[in-house]
Amino acid sequence: MIRKSRIRKAHNKIASLLVIVLTLSMLAACSSNNSAGDENGNIPADSDGFAKGKFEPAVEISTYQCNNNLTYRDGESIQDNVHTRWAKEELGIQIKYDWVTSGDQCANKIRLALAGNQKLPDVMTIGDYQMLGDLIESGKIMDISEAFDKYASDQVKAIYGQDPSYWFGVSKDGAKYGIPTLNESMNNDPLLYIRQDWLDQIGMQAPTNFDELEKVMDAMLQADFNGNGKKDAPLALGLKNDLNPFATYMTDASWIFGGYGSIPGYWNTWNDENTLEYGSIQPEVKEALAKMQEWFTKGYISEDIGLLDERKGSEQFTSEKSGIIAGPTWMYSWPIQASLMKNNSDAKVTPIKIPAGPSGKAGRHGTTIPGPIIVFNKDFKHIDAFMLYFNKLYEYNNPAKGSPYENGWHEGYDYVMKDGKVSRERADFPNETPIDVSKYFMMEGVKLVDPHLSLEIRRKLYNGEAPSTPQEHQWYNMATKEERANPKSNKSWQAVDIVLQQQDSSILDMYLGPPTKTMVNKSEALRTLEHETFMSIIYGKAPISEFDTFVEKWKKSGGDEITAEINEWFQQVNNK
Repeated sequence: MIRKSRIRKAHNKIASLLVIVLTLSMLAACSSNNSAGDENGNIPADSDGFAKGKFEPAVEISTYQCNNNLTYRDGESIQDNVHTRWAKEELGIQIKYDWVTSGDQCANKIRLALAGNQKLPDVMTIGDYQMLGDLIESGKIMDISEAFDKYASDQVKAIYGQDPSYWFGVSKDGAKYGIPTLNESMNNDPLLYIRQDWLDQIGMQAPTNFDELEKVMDAMLQADFNGNGKKDAPLALGLKNDLNPFATYMTDASWIFGGYGSIPGYWNTWNDENTLEYGSIQPEVKEALAKMQEWFTKGYISEDIGLLDERKGSEQFTSEKSGIIAGPTWMYSWPIQASLMKNNSDAKVTPIKIPAGPSGKAGRHGTTIPGPIIVFNKDFKHIDAFMLYFNKLYEYNNPAKGSPYENGWHEGYDYVMKDGKVSRERADFPNETPIDVSKYFMMEGVKLVDPHLSLEIRRKLYNGEAPSTPQEHQWYNMATKEERANPKSNKSWQAVDIVLQQQDSSILDMYLGPPTKTMVNKSEALRTLEHETFMSIIYGKAPISEFDTFVEKWKKSGGDEITAEINEWFQQVNNK
């Protein structure tokens, strides 16, 4: 059965224990209310810890760009564009790019700089926790605890104070080695999408549990909706993924395991709210694998399941070879609308709740909110300037009514005015194309928003409430004319509403730290052992009893050591 109450209690307990410390540290921030600045251009914080005004003379902040394919308007460049000009003119900050490279080479550039004892850029955005660990060990990045308490705005502190676990991944020995960026809450939490027109043809309702789902899949298997003369697998799954094939962003399978009570690859308090355990070795996973083996044998899932990644797997659905797929709220727009409905305008797809499993409850992988981490050279002299920049990005991404940014960042770049209304349609940008200005941020592409806000906005709009804030108007303006007139027709908004209805079904990966010592040496071999065993069971090449053998091997081959190391980390952050 799902032990979700314990899972939730453990997470809430961590929040309760740490929020006191975080709150006290925020209240401790205090400095003189002097707006003049010192001889270096540093602007002191006011009593709320907010760096005021504009730096004069301008201060320089060095960083890098990991996208060498960015496009610019004529006359603009990486060093001189609408965003760098804004930063200098509004804040007195000159953004300087030390280097530009492709995404796959970014980590190598930093590692080479570390190995050669070269100067690191002032500001670095990294998504690799192993690299974060290496940077911490090098002693070359800054503990930002004091700077965040002193210079973060009240708005930023409130957002980052929503859950102390946001800081777990960057914390070590009481220090915070960077600022985690925050993903949108439940942005990748899956729900099911089902071909409503196919359901209508077979005279069935959307399934609410696994038993009903099996009956629907069997009926879909026997029907020939696309007229190709084949018994196409009704459930689109793809399990070719190097990280976690069972908990991915499209063709997700985590809900199958979650219906039994565990998620492979996730560390959680499955049995004891004070101890993290590895999801893949829980007995519930054995039951879920047996069910997947049964579904494979019956033809409910493709024979090529182990060869399909997320995109190839989703093509089963968009090419009408399957009628059910799991994916996030944004999946209705792409690839469902963009591909399936482009080729078949009569296709009707409905988002539905994750069906309850044999435990009587639904379960799915939850979205980890902390994302890439912003770290700082320990010799960086203008952390106050960066925090001013950071505060302003949050302020302008969440604008107040009347703000010059309530319609977007820059007119003519990410929006235009047409007939007195905001438009982001490509056709309304004469001789130009829309530009996502966030691509020019120091933290390229990071939106910097309250992780929970957009979900609540879309649910509000779906339920027919009129937009009132600038953020609500921005979401409202992205809907079609028909969807504005009839909000219930907006399937993406409906998907958000469904995910929020099932938010207690989210199961989180609670290990947010860097790879442990044993992980570095043995995780790849353990991951291979796990994947090969699970796929052999699903394909029916190994009996379900092979799961027990796998658990024993996993424990003896480094799993027990990893578990001990992870719980050492867990106890450390849990007791802070």
